[in-house]
Amino acid sequence: MARRDGGSWAARIAALAALWGCVGLTLFAGWNLVKTPYSWATLSWAGGLVVGVLATPYVLRFLYIVTVLSTWPNDPRDFGAAENRLWWLGHYVRTMTLPYGLLVVASLFGWRLSVGDSVPLYWPWCVMIILAYALIVMVVSGGIPAAPDMPYLQPIPLSRRWAFLVSAAVVVIFAVMHFVELKWLRIVLFVAVFSVVIFWTTAAVAIGAARLFLRVDHGHSTSHPLDWPWHKRPPQ
Repeated sequence: MARRDGGSWAARIAALAALWGCVGLTLFAGWNLVKTPYSWATLSWAGGLVVGVLATPYVLRFLYIVTVLSTWPNDPRDFGAAENRLWWLGHYVRTMTLPYGLLVVASLFGWRLSVGDSVPLYWPWCVMIILAYALIVMVVSGGIPAAPDMPYLQPIPLSRRWAFLVSAAVVVIFAVMHFVELKWLRIVLFVAVFSVVIFWTTAAVAIGAARLFLRVDHGHSTSHPLDWPWHKRPPQ
């Protein structure tokens, strides 16, 4: 029996759960990086954070290909729809998940090296805030569109070059913080770091992935990539 175009609901939900599990493990590694005293274990948590942030976009792409695109029939009427989706997904990764993921890494490393293992909130509260923010963003942005067009996810452009520059600035700020004992500044920095983590987790990863996997997706879609035709070159 052939699989339905776009994959079954069970397969897509399982893929989405697997991706969120990857994100959750990444954040778990980041939390333990901050809370674990300096030892060899700290290096393992740091490695888990970096690998998780860098691997999450590729996990998203792999799951989308296996779950959704592999079910599409090879039909001339598709007009290269699968390649279209992969172009869009690559653009989404380059403008959202990887650059802001670098900010997450820089922020958590900076916090651990300057402030130490002092965190104003316990992890259950952090999880509840992230989930609440994800739900609010999902509702405000209109939920999961059912049309066969690509979901509108306008990125906040941040090239890799600027991501590295901002990350370097974050490290410098935290280095200065190490020598300045101001409690209010720690609270401000925590809010800034937590905001970056929330944004990467929800708007850049969770919401985008949810719209990719849970929407009604068919191989005969004629939708275009996110910024086409404003992009100089249309999808090939």
